[in-house]
Amino acid sequence: MNSHLLVCAITGKKRKTTTAYLESVCKKHKLTPSQYIENYISREAAVLLNAGKSVDEIRAMIPNPPTRVIGDNDLVLMRSLNVTKHKSSKLMDTKV
Repeated sequence: MNSHLLVCAITGKKRKTTTAYLESVCKKHKLTPSQYIENYISREAAVLLNAGKSVDEIRAMIPNPPTRVIGDNDLVLMRSLNVTKHKSSKLMDTKV
């Protein structure tokens, strides 16, 4: 089984995923695997965005955040790929 490493563009959090999952998500969103991997955000980041936090506010909550500049159009795409209804986040409990 092949696996791929997804790295959150906002937090830098990493997770492995299978080729089958990656192909399924890409088919659903009509993206290439490289587009999905480049625009992946973690569930925790998606929850915080849905709670009204900005990318800068989220990154201020974590040590050594990624430095990639995320534009408004990038953020719209990222959020559309990570629709979540979860209301809590491990990052929200983190003390700065």
